[in-house]
Amino acid sequence: MSEDISATVCYIDTECDEEEFSWFSEVFFEVGKATHSQEFVNCLWRYAHKHPEICEKYNIITLAAIISKKLKAQLEGSWLRKQFEG
Repeated sequence: MSEDISATVCYIDTECDEEEFSWFSEVFFEVGKATHSQEFVNCLWRYAHKHPEICEKYNIITLAAIISKKLKAQLEGSWLRKQFEG
């Protein structure tokens, strides 16, 4: 899932049904950590808007928010390191 994040996003956006999504949801946090992909987070947001009942059941909105926050903190941390190094 994290090896080709663009293909994963495309699959979730176009082919993934609710049952598959529920199975995949068990690894979403790990995928987000491994890929640092805003594209993946945006995909989770889109799926949540299309399928609110399944996303509520598996706390996908909360998960997407946590991953987004971690991505933002990493970017800010990188920026701060550059400021002190340079």
